[in-house]
Amino acid sequence: MATRRDAEKAGDVESMRKAGDLHAEVRRPVEALRWYERAGKLGDVESMRKAGDLHAEAGRRSEALRWYERAGR
Repeated sequence: MATRRDAEKAGDVESMRKAGDLHAEVRRPVEALRWYERAGKLGDVESMRKAGDLHAEAGRRSEALRWYERAGR
């Protein structure tokens, strides 16, 4: 069975985004952000948006804006 780390090594952005979603769901924003940023750096627009949302919620507006701009917002 493949792990999330295996997904990361393979560049499976959908699995990375899902890992972020799972962490966000159980209120682990730091870990969720880590997964969203990994997937975002590989081009996943939805993960970029979610990373921006988490940064905005934490009051890091400039970092949120950077992710939103990358996502094409």
